[in-house]
Amino acid sequence: QPGEGRKTGLMFGILLCVVGFFITGRVARDSLFLSRYSVDYLPYLYIWVALGVSVQSYLYSRIADRFRRDRTLIATLAAVLVVTLAARVSLYWVGDWFYPVLYVTIELAGTLLIIQTWTLANEIFDTREAKRLFGIVGAGGVVSAVIVGLSVRGLVKTIGTENLLYLCAGVLVVALVLTAKVLSSCREEILSSMVETGRQARARISLSSDWARFFANRQLVFVAGLIVILGFVITFVDYQFKITARNAFLNREEQLAGF
Repeated sequence: QPGEGRKTGLMFGILLCVVGFFITGRVARDSLFLSRYSVDYLPYLYIWVALGVSVQSYLYSRIADRFRRDRTLIATLAAVLVVTLAARVSLYWVGDWFYPVLYVTIELAGTLLIIQTWTLANEIFDTREAKRLFGIVGAGGVVSAVIVGLSVRGLVKTIGTENLLYLCAGVLVVALVLTAKVLSSCREEILSSMVETGRQARARISLSSDWARFFANRQLVFVAGLIVILGFVITFVDYQFKITARNAFLNREEQLAGF
């Protein structure tokens, strides 16, 4: 519809960049870790990631309503950009202890950025627009997966596994530019949503009441159960995949990253 094309295109681009960062970062961190550590340590990283994401998500939910979504996304993108560049520079002199830290950091950063991107999309599209346009916005993540899948194998042979972090930094810069454009072009929608969010924040009830309402809603309980089951399946398959890939490309880091 008239006026929807620009914000849809911007959100498509932001999600494309955020997912591109996440996938490329995962390729780099998985390859670097698996090339230096036994797979016996991998389950511990799953535990640290689960704990980190849980704490991060809870803390973010407590403070998110106090700030504009576009500004928090810009701040997070800038912070992750600095951390990514610092991590790449640190690889020159730090020991192997840093690779598990990088593993968890990439997961935390990617998860938070995706949450913030969809939260921002929820604010600049109303319900009717979301039903029609979220499929297009979500396609940005799919397109990103295709682009990364087709390009990383060739890039890693040219620049090396560790330098994929520079590629991550590059897509974060593009995401920053696109988010700044959202700030200027969707200002009215964001401000309007902030007013409604402010009302909801003032009416916030206690955590115990939140949980009581959650368990009283059968649909939420079933959805949560489905997510838990999927989490087990995805983690189990991911573990099997990484074990198999490491054994197939042992001591061949760039080939592992390309695969």
